[in-house]
Amino acid sequence: MGRSRLNEEPGACEEFVDYAVLHHKSELERILEAGDVNGHYSISVNFVTLFETCTTLGDGILSQPTALLPLCDKALIEAQKKVKEQLKLCTLVVKVNVHARISALPVCPELYKSVFPRNEDLGSFLRISGTVVRRTMPKMLEFKKTYLCQKCKYTFVLFAEYEKHYAIQPVGSCRNPETCKSTNVVSVSNPDDFKDYQELKIQEQVGKLDMGSIPKSMLVTVEDDLVDACKPGDDVVICGTVRRRWKNFMTGLRPEVDLVLQANSLEVSNGQNNNSLVTQELMEEFKGFWKTHAHRPMIGRNFILQCVGPEVYGLYLIKLAIALVLSGGVAQQPGTGARVRGESHLLLVGDPGTAKSQLLRFAAAVSPRSVFTTGIGSTSAGLTVSAAMGAGGEWQLEAGALVLADGGICCIDEFNSIRESERASIHEAMEQQTLSVAKAGMVCKLSTVCSILAATNPKGQFDTAHPITVNCAIASPLLSRFDLVFVLLDRKNKDWDSLISSYVLQEKTLCKSSTSELWSVEKLQAYFSIVKSLQPQLSEDASTILKEYYRVQRRNVLTNASRITVRLLESLVRLAQAHAKFMFRREVTVRDAVVSVSLMEASHQASSIDAFMSNPIQTTFPVDPEEEYIDTAQKVLGSLGLQRLLDIEIASYMNGHGSNPNDLLYGSTLKPQEPVDGLSQLAATKSDLNKKLDIVFNNIRQNKLREESKALAF
Repeated sequence: MGRSRLNEEPGACEEFVDYAVLHHKSELERILEAGDVNGHYSISVNFVTLFETCTTLGDGILSQPTALLPLCDKALIEAQKKVKEQLKLCTLVVKVNVHARISALPVCPELYKSVFPRNEDLGSFLRISGTVVRRTMPKMLEFKKTYLCQKCKYTFVLFAEYEKHYAIQPVGSCRNPETCKSTNVVSVSNPDDFKDYQELKIQEQVGKLDMGSIPKSMLVTVEDDLVDACKPGDDVVICGTVRRRWKNFMTGLRPEVDLVLQANSLEVSNGQNNNSLVTQELMEEFKGFWKTHAHRPMIGRNFILQCVGPEVYGLYLIKLAIALVLSGGVAQQPGTGARVRGESHLLLVGDPGTAKSQLLRFAAAVSPRSVFTTGIGSTSAGLTVSAAMGAGGEWQLEAGALVLADGGICCIDEFNSIRESERASIHEAMEQQTLSVAKAGMVCKLSTVCSILAATNPKGQFDTAHPITVNCAIASPLLSRFDLVFVLLDRKNKDWDSLISSYVLQEKTLCKSSTSELWSVEKLQAYFSIVKSLQPQLSEDASTILKEYYRVQRRNVLTNASRITVRLLESLVRLAQAHAKFMFRREVTVRDAVVSVSLMEASHQASSIDAFMSNPIQTTFPVDPEEEYIDTAQKVLGSLGLQRLLDIEIASYMNGHGSNPNDLLYGSTLKPQEPVDGLSQLAATKSDLNKKLDIVFNNIRQNKLREESKALAF
């Protein structure tokens, strides 16, 4: 395959000019109309479209990215001039700081690396994904230097070398082609010789690693408008060139050569992991599932709950609580700027062997974005953010577990092993869901919008005569931030012990559904990704139940004072919204409010209405979920004096309508997100595109082998 004309005639760049005018005319017009002449502007170029339009140009970008990408930037200047001539407007100004950002590389092993690049990928233009764990402060980089010869007045420019950390070699004499060898050369100050520069450290996404694998990290350099485009904790997709760097040689020392990715485009993809799991087939299957259970929705809900930790028998209430935490509530942003979180936090306090860690690990596996850690090996800096000194003596912030879990869940096992002085560091992260950092002269605020699932053992033998703060040695300010706190006591019970032993010894065959019928982890991930995007509204009847329960709790003198603050009411609302989302509804109904109150009652040590008084560890799935709900509603609504609402629920149950079918979303316009990064175009012409790419990759391999042979011969 011949080389592109871009490489043969660097001044013309005709192919990319024509492509830009044809496919990005509106963006070029927007840049021409912009007021900032010295600002940096970017145009996102879909590689699939570019490759289909001009194969030779796409071949050149893949085989010689360092040479062609700068020419593409120059081509955009020519494209602006061409568009300006077409518009015939004198007020438009051509911008010189415009960049072509190549994105949407096809998902194939040669271009989209599941693991970070290695030495054999040197010089390749790749697409990688990872999590930002560290970034440096933005710097002013001198990427070229202008010199003036004092003798002949000749001006010339020397460019910095990327491989040598942008070092500019000292000039010895004049570079005038007319053989002026004067050494009287001085540098000339030029603002165009500088640009913004920043380095990132990205890490392989923990959720995509195999068990026992240690995530690898890689440095990424970003320039111009890509600076400050992301922050620690963000998931990013980067397209760039794999290059190498080394520092100045020193006598007697072997130089250290590092692989670095020179970024051309960067996209923050915190939410794309969730949406990419949803396909149109799964969406239709979920709608059909709830349409089947429209009149008896509790049966459908309990079927999904049985898929949560199926290897653990029972723990019906705990699995329901975990499902609601994974579904999440609805965050509120009042006009004052203060944010009311929508994510719920769950704490499990129980004896050893009560499946706490097993359930936490399952929750971490179901969530597309999760971090699992233990309190034994975690410090305050490891949970929040740490300040580390870089190679150049500069302090940098490195994200901890809560920042890395932004947008997902953070599971902390052995929570009581965290030192008391370090637990206070997560107070702000749990309630305000931000981290205010003031370390090493750096003051900033990071986002920690995540749910926390924690598990801990009691301090010695759990004593029901003492409050939970004494039994688990967790202070009230931290304990009040958990929406639900369940105590799992391993009490001796002959019937329960017989059930557990039979379930374990008989290959766990007591589950209501066979293993083949249960949803897989991938299917659960897709389901929770859908329901997390719902925004159910609180109905008037549900508000009445939650308000009355909060009033009763405030009057109860036996309840722990730290638990009956306004946070209790906010927790009730979050749990009711989460249950409505879990039930695939757009409105929070009486049913959701009753379940929210019953869970709150089960999590309290001092119950006020006796909705649940059994040990949560010994709760099993009911034979008739609808009848079990009516019994709970009679306890909750009857104790709160809401007889009218109770009569309506009983009448609905007697008529065989457990829910209003119009409230379900099986008829809504909710759609899965369209495939990102141009994958829809790729699917349409997959066979032709693959053939062209195979030819390109073969040519690249042959060129590399030819260069290696020349190097060996030399």
